[in-house]
Amino acid sequence: MVSFQTKEIYSAEMIGSSLQKLRGERGFTIEAISSGTKIQKKYLEALEKNNFETLGHATYINNFIKAYAKFLGADPAPYLNLFRENLGGVECDDIAIQPRWLKEKKVWSTRRSLRNILLSIVALALLGYISLAILNLCSAPTIAVAFPPNDYNSPDAKIEFRGKVPADANLKINGQNTAVDENGNFVQPLELGEGLNVVKLSAERKHSKEKTLYWRIFYGNKALSQR
Repeated sequence: MVSFQTKEIYSAEMIGSSLQKLRGERGFTIEAISSGTKIQKKYLEALEKNNFETLGHATYINNFIKAYAKFLGADPAPYLNLFRENLGGVECDDIAIQPRWLKEKKVWSTRRSLRNILLSIVALALLGYISLAILNLCSAPTIAVAFPPNDYNSPDAKIEFRGKVPADANLKINGQNTAVDENGNFVQPLELGEGLNVVKLSAERKHSKEKTLYWRIFYGNKALSQR
């Protein structure tokens, strides 16, 4: 029987390169080790390349190392210790080395989840925008009167009603269509009667409800007695 001398293994080494070096020193091909240990060649090649991800659980790699070293007549213990050091000191029974395909699957799954989340956010934002647009279209338009203020005492018989509505609204003042510019601004001259004047402002869109305001304006001596 040929006797072999076990060489010291340094923790700076990787287990694969250490075993490959041992095999070279003993003069064995990887095919010979595969035949003698009944371990498939592809697994031995992965082991020598430190490609642990393709080998599965660390316990399997642990057994591969034992068989590999024993076939070459070496003490497996130093190699097993080296493998443990390569894993950061974790016991072989405590860790499952994740195959690359599984990692890639998880990365792909994570990306798909993120994509689905982003698509959901975009869809919800779009739905919210459409809902808001429909609500805005169907709701009664606002009427903002800039002048005069409500319950106004006018010193003049003629005033200008000024304000703003949505640009797409149809505005009427006292039942008369009132022009609105591209920004929704309007100016409507009004002639006041003696005493209390009630001005009706109404605005609506094509598919909306009508918005109605009543504005009170006082003019002349009769206004004082009516208040």
